[in-house]
Amino acid sequence: MWQSIWDFIKNDFLGFIGTLSITGLVLTTIIKTSINNQFSKNLEKHKSELMKVNDQYKQKLDVEIEDLKHKQQRVFTDFELYTSKKHEKYPELFKLIEKAFGNIFSLRGQGRFLTFENTNRKDIEWYLEEKNVTDQDKEEILRLWDIEEGRHVAIERIRRVMRVINYNEAYEKWQESNEYFILNDLFLSEEVSRKCRGFLDLLWEYLDMLDPNCYLTPEMTQRQSELRDDILPSQRGELKDLMKNELTVSFSENI
Repeated sequence: MWQSIWDFIKNDFLGFIGTLSITGLVLTTIIKTSINNQFSKNLEKHKSELMKVNDQYKQKLDVEIEDLKHKQQRVFTDFELYTSKKHEKYPELFKLIEKAFGNIFSLRGQGRFLTFENTNRKDIEWYLEEKNVTDQDKEEILRLWDIEEGRHVAIERIRRVMRVINYNEAYEKWQESNEYFILNDLFLSEEVSRKCRGFLDLLWEYLDMLDPNCYLTPEMTQRQSELRDDILPSQRGELKDLMKNELTVSFSENI
């Protein structure tokens, strides 16, 4: 009996165990292979999806970079245009303001006129034409000149007419500079714009007091002196320094 049991264990049971072990090993190998294959497939799929997402992101990034380049180029172009206009507008504006300043300040010396000594009718007529005196005023002056005792009256009439002409010319210069300032204020810095506006307003205030038909009160006379001797010359210098400094800085930034 024990021999039969031993033969069963040796021949049948151990063989069964061996077969079972081999089968388990095969199944394990198959499962591992299947898992590895599935993992590889999933990995490849995942890599493919990552590459697709990466390509999409790269395309989007390239588009954004190109758009940024275009925007940057527009900014540079706009800045160069602004700087170019600034270097064009500042000198022209200051030149017009200087002309207005010169014409207005020359009005305070209007007490000095030609004496018209050693002149004849032809000289007077030529002078009136050169100064663009109106035909009506010219005829009246020449009529008085032709009268011996009326010549001093004619000379005084010339002086009054010239005061008005010179005042109108000064006003035109102020108007020209003021219009240029208004039309080109876009290209001025905030500080230069404020300074120019203030200086032009002060010039106008002073010019208004120089009107030949203006009657000055003692207070107005004092204000006129302050503008002439202190405020306007000082403001003029500050404006010049400010504009010159901004042009210098702007030029340095472009080097």
